[in-house]
Amino acid sequence: MYTVQEAKPFHKGLLQQQKHLNLIKLVLNVNVEQTSIDEKYKSLFEGIGRLEGECNIHLKDGSIPTVYPARRVPEALKDKLQEELNRMERDRIIEKVTKPKEWVNSMVMIKKKNGTVRLCIDPADLNKCIKRPYYPIPTS
Repeated sequence: MYTVQEAKPFHKGLLQQQKHLNLIKLVLNVNVEQTSIDEKYKSLFEGIGRLEGECNIHLKDGSIPTVYPARRVPEALKDKLQEELNRMERDRIIEKVTKPKEWVNSMVMIKKKNGTVRLCIDPADLNKCIKRPYYPIPTS
């Protein structure tokens, strides 16, 4: 069996002769076993995606902490916000902070189609100040 490594222009008559001599075969369909990624790697898509342990973020020298004020939450959504915060704290996604912190990002709440809410922050100022670790990947 031969495979084509590089496409080159060919003469149409030559293709017809090769097909007639059974030198090549035209395949119109290919049967490929279809397995979705989430089925094949099911264990990777379970749970909340939380890594165990602590993460230390190293900041660049001279970084100036930023504290953003809290954004207003519509009265109609306050209960849903509290429910989501309680759920995230219970699932150990977030933890309650009782002391002032140097870095504070404002939170945005988005209502999803199914009626629940998604909480988001934008740590752009913090991201600019992070010292990125450098891990070279061996090439050989």
